[in-house]
Amino acid sequence: MSDTDGYEIVIAGSNGEAVVVVAGDIDLRARHALVEALAQAPTDGQRLAIDLSQTTFIDSTALKVLLDVWRSRTEAGMDVVIREPSPTVLRTFEIAGLAEVLPIDLADRPFL
Repeated sequence: MSDTDGYEIVIAGSNGEAVVVVAGDIDLRARHALVEALAQAPTDGQRLAIDLSQTTFIDSTALKVLLDVWRSRTEAGMDVVIREPSPTVLRTFEIAGLAEVLPIDLADRPFL
């Protein structure tokens, strides 16, 4: 959506899942764009993957957005996964206690 403010959010799809790719610093300035992108992601039974592999920073406002989306989609019977969060983002999830709550796909990284 924007790369002039230090972040970029792209909605894509592949292999039966909606993918929201989030890059850069995701903070209060990016909150609205993140909410908008996640709201635009298809809800027709596709799994929602939120790719944070290129996210360099995430603050508490963005954490709340991710938690809210996970809760609402899960309650509606839809799958959500946080895909390959960067080490900094994963550490933030751990500090906030969300690493044990949100479904996180680390792909080829068995541990950090």
